[in-house]
Amino acid sequence: MIKSYSIIISEVDETELALKELHSQLENLQLLKNTVGIVTVNKDFVVSGVYSAIAKATPFPLVGMTSYSQIVNGKIGTFILSIMVLTSDDCEFACGISEVVPDTGEVKEQVQKCYKDLRSKLNGDVKLVFLYPNFTYGHYPNQYIKAITEIDNNIPIFGSQSNGEIIETAASARTLHCESISSNQVAMLLVSGNVEPKFYLGSTTKESIMAPDIGVVTAAEGNCLFEINNTKAKQFLEEANLKPDSANQRASYFSTFIADEKNEKGEIVSSVVKSLVMSKDDAYIFACGVQVGSSLSAISFTREVVMETAKDVMEQIKANHKEGTLIIYSCLGRRAALLNEPNKEFELMNKILGNNFNYIATCSGGEICPTSRAKTEVVNNEHNETLIACIL
Repeated sequence: MIKSYSIIISEVDETELALKELHSQLENLQLLKNTVGIVTVNKDFVVSGVYSAIAKATPFPLVGMTSYSQIVNGKIGTFILSIMVLTSDDCEFACGISEVVPDTGEVKEQVQKCYKDLRSKLNGDVKLVFLYPNFTYGHYPNQYIKAITEIDNNIPIFGSQSNGEIIETAASARTLHCESISSNQVAMLLVSGNVEPKFYLGSTTKESIMAPDIGVVTAAEGNCLFEINNTKAKQFLEEANLKPDSANQRASYFSTFIADEKNEKGEIVSSVVKSLVMSKDDAYIFACGVQVGSSLSAISFTREVVMETAKDVMEQIKANHKEGTLIIYSCLGRRAALLNEPNKEFELMNKILGNNFNYIATCSGGEICPTSRAKTEVVNNEHNETLIACIL
């Protein structure tokens, strides 16, 4: 089993003060045979040099990402460096960072090499992967997920794309491994041994579906949508009165879609929320990959949807688990939908979870979480505007 602790560093500028915070908390930890830390930091800790000093002084490896804001066991803040310490006698951890991935195109070679190298360091089978790609417009999470599932298709993959500022998040998003800080490498953590993770996610409600089954994707490549029902995407959405270029519509309504993705038999294997991020000629670029043959529904994404889905997920966790280590990622778009109450979702989490869990919840630039699990195969997927949770 895995035992966990949380470390919180609040000093963002003064290295010596930050190190004092670290050491005062490290001395209270009862570490077991194997230990790793999942680190989440506001990008200002990277800029100031505090993160590098903390990583160098921490007596176990760190892996994770930058994130705009977070809550750790009730403490909410933008300027927080947190470490979720995982320690165990019967689990092993292997973390690292890939070689540089290209700005566009395939990432398979770099991801698979990193995964295989880390897997070779474990004595047992991989039971869980924490995956941290950088947020970029040239890639999307499923590229990283598929690279791993080509090697092991029954391993759950959970994680997030890094993020920095709310506006132009790609410019300041970084992945982290020990003292390595990168804008173009993927970080990952592999876990083997006695661990049985459970996953939860929430994104939409029935009431938020404003235009169900508007059409089928007939032409797409990667995260670029070209055609719906054999009509150019831009023309189709305009004629359906779902033009997402309007500032008003982009703020709350028609820039978010549910995609019912199907297998070779035409059976729906997952329903995933995907966010449209920009137009390109007659096409649209999404923050997720777009699958030909998937059915699209337009949804209204509002603060009410955020709060209702967060409440549902937290209550499910509370009902199914008395305690545990809980890692939560919530899309930056959910925070934006809360308008002048950006911490409201975090506050709700704390109210429901109370003191029963050691938990961290942080902003995400793109969510990675299984949508279904079977004995022989796990359906790992990418998500937008979604709250995902992994409990150990």
